[in-house]
Amino acid sequence: MAFRGSKLVIEILIHQGPDNKLDARLATMEPGGGSEGDYSHAGEEFGFIIRGTFELTVEGVAYILREGDTFYFESRQPHRFRNIGDEEVQILWVNHPPSW
Repeated sequence: MAFRGSKLVIEILIHQGPDNKLDARLATMEPGGGSEGDYSHAGEEFGFIIRGTFELTVEGVAYILREGDTFYFESRQPHRFRNIGDEEVQILWVNHPPSW
């Protein structure tokens, strides 16, 4: 699934069903790509940076994450993200409960 204008492609890794407790996806972002501003929703999120340099902002605090780094936060906190590097970023991203 690609998001027009965001330079972001999401691959769903777990088939979504009514009994699923989480979802997992592979997010691939081109340089300059990312979310379009802050958003929030119910749940929690975990991620593992597979490749690239990534900026994650949670409640106004920016974190620079690189290959091998992880993140975790409660999804109700306003958050946004972007690829601040000059190469493609890949992230294994897991949400509980499923947000898609």
